[in-house]
Amino acid sequence: MVDIKGIQISIALPSSILEESNDLRDATNKIGSIGRTCAIGRVKRIYVYDDPVGKFEWQAQVLTRILEYMDYPQYLRRRHLPLRKELAHAGILPPLRTPPHQVPSDPRQVNEGDHREGIIVQVNNDLHIDVGFKSPIPFEGTGKKGERHAVQILGSHPNHRGIAVSREHLKMYWGYHVERVKTLSGLLKDCNTHSIIFTSRKGKSAASSWDDLLRAVRGSVNLLLIFGGPRRGIFEILEAEGKSPNAFEGSVLNFFPNQGTLTLRTEEAILSSLAVINLAIAMVIS
Repeated sequence: MVDIKGIQISIALPSSILEESNDLRDATNKIGSIGRTCAIGRVKRIYVYDDPVGKFEWQAQVLTRILEYMDYPQYLRRRHLPLRKELAHAGILPPLRTPPHQVPSDPRQVNEGDHREGIIVQVNNDLHIDVGFKSPIPFEGTGKKGERHAVQILGSHPNHRGIAVSREHLKMYWGYHVERVKTLSGLLKDCNTHSIIFTSRKGKSAASSWDDLLRAVRGSVNLLLIFGGPRRGIFEILEAEGKSPNAFEGSVLNFFPNQGTLTLRTEEAILSSLAVINLAIAMVIS
């Protein structure tokens, strides 16, 4: 699972993405598909922005917490994630099976140089990190109690230590980070160094714009894909904010121009878009 030459993919989803979910179980199932798709597509950051047409705070909270829960390795969930009502159906979520989720639980099988995910804890007056062993191991680096960190294992059993490493410096895909933002237009303004791609049925076919897409991938290490909701696309959402996609630099692309169904669910749009983006990246770096 070697990373793709430092190119970082981010996506932005509206808080209304669960608008048509019947209940919490249905919403959990949808979010499970989204989280799994993001991991397959090597998404580094998931932004959840507010849809101004309606009140979707509960939906945004459910979306954020379940996506965060999925990204946590199981050995950290049991000890560090409190039970919340939003996680009532967490048992139906698919496993991500990303590298930090596929590590041995027996410290005797862990070698110096291995990487793991952990939570900083305090032991007496010293910082240690819980990486899923029976006891936390000494932590080397800067951090605070309760913070989550990737670490590289130093030493051998039973004298393991963990030194902090940046996710961005790891050579393999390490999962995603979830972030709430207030408005889509505000996010676009803050991400003006990214290559921005608006996904919309109103856009040009990704096939007819293939050369432009390759140039966008080649010209930036940060790609941001913007998705609309089940009842309002990005044009309608930005218009409700008093903005237009034309006010921002970026491409408006249709990644599924010949769909055989009347509608395309957001989770299906994410899967098809990420498949095309990863193909474009593979062509650029090959």
